[in-house]
Amino acid sequence: VLDKHYEAIGGLEAWTSLQSMVASGTLSVGGGMMQGPFRAYQKRPAMSRLEFTIQGMNIVQAYDGITAWQIMPMAGSTEPVEADPMTAATIIEQSDMDGPLIGWREDGHSIEVAGTETIDGTEAIHLTVVVRGTTSQFYLDANTYLPIQIKAEAMGMNTTTKMSDYRNVDGLLFPFLVEIDTEMGAQA
Repeated sequence: VLDKHYEAIGGLEAWTSLQSMVASGTLSVGGGMMQGPFRAYQKRPAMSRLEFTIQGMNIVQAYDGITAWQIMPMAGSTEPVEADPMTAATIIEQSDMDGPLIGWREDGHSIEVAGTETIDGTEAIHLTVVVRGTTSQFYLDANTYLPIQIKAEAMGMNTTTKMSDYRNVDGLLFPFLVEIDTEMGAQA
């Protein structure tokens, strides 16, 4: 299953040779009630910076390979401060360019095929993925082997992430629409 997934996203060798990437777009929070631009940077081995603007406030979350930090004006922080442990864990996990399905053995993760299910009318291969003691449910389209949904816990709350509108960027496939449903509302 994973070999077919790697082939679908552009090949394991091509993916792991990617050294950095930048993504940008529009972040929509609260079912579209608040929107703003975002820009995300990632660099190997595991560094990231996410910048977005909501309601005129510039928010930054970053990991420099040692410390996860953030600027959160809505929480009264206009200067960089070290992220709390729960937020830091999420920022650090999101700094892994490959995600948990690539290099999973080397990273100490476990993956098990849990069967097939229908997700929004699409037959999907259900993978149970355990990363540092946290279990997530990955669903790969049974025809394309591309991720279409991930159910996980992030920052202490359950999330459902749906990915679609895959596009080829320099030989690698990326979802251009990512919708995250949390207990606090939807984000896209």
